[in-house]
Amino acid sequence: MQESTAVKPTEEPVSPPAVEMRSISKAWPGVVANDSVNLSVRKGEIHALVGENGAGKSTLMNILYGLIRPDSGEILINGNIAHINGPRSAIRLGIGMVHQHFMLIPPLTVAENIVLGLEPGGPGAIFDFKQASTDIRALSERYGLPINPATRIEKLSVGLQQ
Repeated sequence: MQESTAVKPTEEPVSPPAVEMRSISKAWPGVVANDSVNLSVRKGEIHALVGENGAGKSTLMNILYGLIRPDSGEILINGNIAHINGPRSAIRLGIGMVHQHFMLIPPLTVAENIVLGLEPGGPGAIFDFKQASTDIRALSERYGLPINPATRIEKLSVGLQQ
């Protein structure tokens, strides 16, 4: 008599969420914007935050982008606790944000607006604007956006500004 052995199906390891916000709370005097909010986004997912004015959507995203510090809670990127101290640290972690209200300087070019705030600090630091323009042009081609890095923001349609 032969013995049979059960074969277990192979399971793919479950990767952690790309972005996870756990128990995020933020309040100001008289206003609770976020009360122990949890958000989990896996790679490839698209989510929408929907709610009335004052529901805390922008506050939550501003916390993720480092513009506001939460009163409590934690943020994980790919399963690792992230210390987001401002937009620069968010950007280093691969987090970007398209603001609800334009935060552009109309007389500057597309490239100047994109790199604003990313300039290297310290004495003698030099920013490679030519390389930045090349990178921006490559990204615009990759995503099918007809944007010339040398175009002034004020010359772009509202859709392209966004």
